[in-house]
Amino acid sequence: MSDIKKVHTANACPPAGPYTQAIVAGPNVFVSGQIPADTKGNLIEGSIADKTKMCCENIKGILTEAGVAMDRIVKVNVFLDDMANFAEMNGMYEQYFSHKPARSCVAVKQLPKGVPVEIECIAYTDLITHYLSRFSINVLKLSTQSFLCAMRLLHVDTDGSFNLTEFSFEIPPYAILSHTWGEDHEEVNYRDIVEKKGATKPGYAKLQFCARQAVRNHIRYIWVDTACIDKSSSAELSEAINSMYRWYQCAAVCYVYLSDVTHKVMQADARIIQSSRWFRRGWTLQELIAPKSVQFFTAEEIYIGDRASLQHDIVEVTGIPEAVLQGRLDAIKHCTTHQVLSWAKRRQTKREEDAVYCLMGLFDVNMPLLYGEGRTRALRRLFIEIEQNNRHATVIETYKTLVQTPDYIIQDVYATLSSPIAIPLFMIMFYTIASTSYKVVTIIDTAYSILVCLLILMIFLLMCLLILMIFLRGVFIIQSLKFGTTATTAVILLLLFQID
Repeated sequence: MSDIKKVHTANACPPAGPYTQAIVAGPNVFVSGQIPADTKGNLIEGSIADKTKMCCENIKGILTEAGVAMDRIVKVNVFLDDMANFAEMNGMYEQYFSHKPARSCVAVKQLPKGVPVEIECIAYTDLITHYLSRFSINVLKLSTQSFLCAMRLLHVDTDGSFNLTEFSFEIPPYAILSHTWGEDHEEVNYRDIVEKKGATKPGYAKLQFCARQAVRNHIRYIWVDTACIDKSSSAELSEAINSMYRWYQCAAVCYVYLSDVTHKVMQADARIIQSSRWFRRGWTLQELIAPKSVQFFTAEEIYIGDRASLQHDIVEVTGIPEAVLQGRLDAIKHCTTHQVLSWAKRRQTKREEDAVYCLMGLFDVNMPLLYGEGRTRALRRLFIEIEQNNRHATVIETYKTLVQTPDYIIQDVYATLSSPIAIPLFMIMFYTIASTSYKVVTIIDTAYSILVCLLILMIFLLMCLLILMIFLRGVFIIQSLKFGTTATTAVILLLLFQID
C-alpha cells in the first residue's frame, strides 16, 4: 500500500520491540495500543483513572507528532482486564473524548505487562492537506509501495535453545515456516522463547525442524509465527498480520510442514498430499502464493517436493492458476476479486474475521483488525479497500465511480471528444485520475478534479480570446490600409499599441 509513514515521538510511551507508535496510511492515522507507561516505558502507579489518563496522554502525544488533533479521532478500542473498572475508566475517558467517537470496550484476560487498561484508536488527518500532498507525490512519481516492516527472527544458540533477535532495517536472509496450528497450549509462543522454556511442548519439534532445514540451506535465521509474534499485544498482532504477506514474500525459502502426511502413506499414494488439512486452512493460502520458494515435508521431516514439482496436485486441490503458482510477475494482479475469493472458499480459520484478514496480502491492501466485528463487516471493509486500491480499472470506469454518473452521460462524454475545446479538458481529467494509484471516491477528490479542469479550461479560453483579438486587429489594419484611410489606420495603431 502506498502513502504510508511511521510515527515516532519521545513524548509518549516507546513502542514494544521493533514496532511503531502509529502508522499514517492515506488520510488515516492508526495509533497502536497505549498502556499506562511514561515516556521511558515505566509503568505508572495509581488508580484506574490515573492509568487511563496516562494512556490518553500517550495517544495525544503521538497524534500531536502526526499533526492531528484529538477531536479527529473517529474510533476507539478500550481493553480492560476487569469490567468492574469501567465506570472509573469512563470518567477520565470522557474528558479526552468529549466529541464521542465510535468506541468498543473489550474485556480480556490479560494485557501487556499486566496493566489493567489499554487504549488504541483511529484518527483522520487534514483531508485537504493530505490530498494536495498526495497529488504532489503522484506528479513527482514518488512511491513507497513495497517495504519490509521490522520483524523478530529466531536463531539457535550454542546450547540448542532459541533466541530472538529484532531487526528494523537491514534484515538478513531467513527461512519461514508454514504449518497448521495445534491447540494453543501445544504451540511454543513468544513468552516461551523469552523465558527459555517450551521445549516440552509438541510444537517445539516444528521449530527444531525449521532450524535444522535452514542450516542445511546455509540460512542462519528463521521465522515462525507462533514464536515471533507477541499476540498479547493487540497493536503488535495487528501490525504483524498486516505485514504477514510481505514477510512470506521476502523469505529466502518457505518450509511447509505437513503434520498429517506421513512418508509411509505417501509411498502408498502420492496424491494423499491433497487431503492434508494444510490446504484447508485460511492463512496457508498466502503462505503458498507469496514466497519465492516453497518446499513440502512430511511429518517425519522427509522432503516431498517443491511448489513447482507438485504444481499439478496443488492446482487440482486449490484451483489456483499455474501462472500464480509459478510466481510470474504481477500474475495475481490479473486475477479478478471473484477468482481470489474462490481460492479461499473452502478454507477455515479459528476466528471468523480471520477468514477475511488472511486475504489482505493477496489483494495488496491494509486495514485495522477489529475482532468481534464479524465476517460480514470485515468482508465489507475489505471490499472497500480493494476498490480504493484497484489498479486495473479503466479511466472511464474510474470517472463513473468518481462522480457516480449514469451510462448515458458517459456516452455523451465520449461524444464531446470531437470538440476542440473538450480535448484539453479531457486530457487534464485523464491525467488527474490516472495519476492516482487507486480510485478516488470522496467529495474532496471530486471537487479538486473539477477545480483543476475549470482552471485549465479558463486558461484555454483566455488563450483563444487573445488569439482572436490579435487576428481581428490584424484584419482591421489591413482593411484600413487597403482603403487608404490614414485616420482610421492611426486609430487602429493607437488601439493596437495602446499609445496614450
